Amino acid sequence: MKTILVPVFDGMVARNLLYTDVIQTLIKNGGIRVVIVPPNGKADYYQSQFADGKNIFVDKTLFWRKSTSQFVFEKLFLHSIPTNFMHIRQVDWYWNKGKHITYAGVSILRTLGHFHFWHHLLRFFDSLVPVPKYLEDIMDTWQPDMVFAPTMIARDEVALMRLARRRDKKTIGMFKSWDNPTSKAFLRFFPDAIIAHTEIMKQEAIALYGYPAERIFVTGVPQFDAYAHPDFIEPRESFFKKIGADSNKKLITFAPAGDWMTLYDKEILEYILDWIDVGKLPNCQVLLRLHPAYESKTEELAGRAHLVIERPGKHFEGVDKNATLKSVEFDLGEIRHLGSTMKWSSVTINTASTLVIESAIFDTPVVLLGFDGDKKLSYWKSVCRYYDREHFVPIVRSGGAPMVKSKEELLRALLNYLEDSKLHHEGRVLIQGEQGYDSQGHAGEKVAQVLLRALA
Repeated sequence: MKTILVPVFDGMVARNLLYTDVIQTLIKNGGIRVVIVPPNGKADYYQSQFADGKNIFVDKTLFWRKSTSQFVFEKLFLHSIPTNFMHIRQVDWYWNKGKHITYAGVSILRTLGHFHFWHHLLRFFDSLVPVPKYLEDIMDTWQPDMVFAPTMIARDEVALMRLARRRDKKTIGMFKSWDNPTSKAFLRFFPDAIIAHTEIMKQEAIALYGYPAERIFVTGVPQFDAYAHPDFIEPRESFFKKIGADSNKKLITFAPAGDWMTLYDKEILEYILDWIDVGKLPNCQVLLRLHPAYESKTEELAGRAHLVIERPGKHFEGVDKNATLKSVEFDLGEIRHLGSTMKWSSVTINTASTLVIESAIFDTPVVLLGFDGDKKLSYWKSVCRYYDREHFVPIVRSGGAPMVKSKEELLRALLNYLEDSKLHHEGRVLIQGEQGYDSQGHAGEKVAQVLLRALA
């Protein structure tokens, strides 16, 4: 029996791997032993959810430890990503906060990122950083034949791949999400093969980092597989009852990104509720689906008529105060609820969110917010800049998700969609195809097959 070591950085990785067909396909088809290294503080939860004592095991070593040297290299690699996405981030993090000298420094790194000599230099010095002993202990304990790094970002993932290479073991990497090649995953280490969810991500890995095309395998997004099965979605009546909504009214789902990104969502949500109050949006109600990790002033509207509020995910308090996302898990129930929300919404609204893909999968009209309430902000402070990030350009170009730039355009878009839900259908189909939705529900199996072939 061959062993695959899988470090799981957070609940989003678990959603894409552990609650899909990836692990079960490995076990059924390959007689594989899978060892999960979970987020800190959640070993017992992962043990109860996934371990079977036969093929699936959970390592309880304290993982993801802080390291000054690793932190420095993380920042060097991160700011060397030569993309418009990183430029926007650097402006947000430094220039807009008055840290102009720091901004100048990271801008130099971003510029250097266009040159391969810089890539080689960074990777060379990064390879000299010693592998922490606790990672060697994990490798000694489980003796894996492969390290599967499902983000290629987290410091311990990179170190484990380096250690596996030194021990002549296989290394497979995967991009965690559609924006990672242009925002987070510089490819500090070249694994034996990379799994990309989409052809777009494959081309980004080639163009930005020079990774060999023949070693990249496009699989689709495993976490979307469940949506291909109609019986996975909750019946409409029971879904509306569960969220406390009126099944006789149309549902507008409003999904704010959080105040760190969009400061004026509360103002925009008030417009919508006011329009419902005065009859401009007749027979409607709003589901406010808060971000699972970030606070939003939209919550202050609790108690308004026609408004239902929920915060998705299973939350773990005190797991890691410095990384909120690691305290949230999305099990099959949460995934089913998200799919049901997209299916039974008449329209969804967000700002440059992944939810645009889920909405398109169910052919539900989606509106993108491209304005800042009643404020007139410069480009570098306006939400409209987020749509110029590389991963979102194909969404805007598809025509399946119109971006509105005023409250008047928002009202018009909502009325048009409430009248004709098939408007822009072709664009939503294009989004499905480009963004990794496998309509047969086989993306998880494809990921597993890449791993099995590598071990053969």
